[in-house]
Amino acid sequence: MARKAGQLISRGPHTWLVRVSLGRDPESGTRKYHNKTIRGSFHEAQTYLNGKLQEREIGRLPRAAAISLNQYLGSVAHNGSQAEVAAEKLHGLRCTLAIAYPPSLGTRPLGAIVQFDIQSIYAQMFERGLSA
Repeated sequence: MARKAGQLISRGPHTWLVRVSLGRDPESGTRKYHNKTIRGSFHEAQTYLNGKLQEREIGRLPRAAAISLNQYLGSVAHNGSQAEVAAEKLHGLRCTLAIAYPPSLGTRPLGAIVQFDIQSIYAQMFERGLSA
């Protein structure tokens, strides 16, 4: 069963601990969380939790990730060439990636890339006359 993305933990009357999962730390493997104590009603704590979950989904709240997009793509190309993938296919993949995604995206951790980032890449490709 999957873990919850966020939790509300009662810490006393009108005091709540809001906890949002950020994933695992790549080096230690420990879980990382965003924690915040909210003093107020349950409804106020739930509203804060919902806002933080939205921030996490659109990429404003960083998630733990082991490698950047560039490192991942480099390992795919390296492993693909060792698995005897046709040289034309590997060259085509590298060319497509060089055209498709901006260099600034390549330095970001995989866990921090969200749907909005992908949609903006599609929009930029469309503006340049490329097909998605």
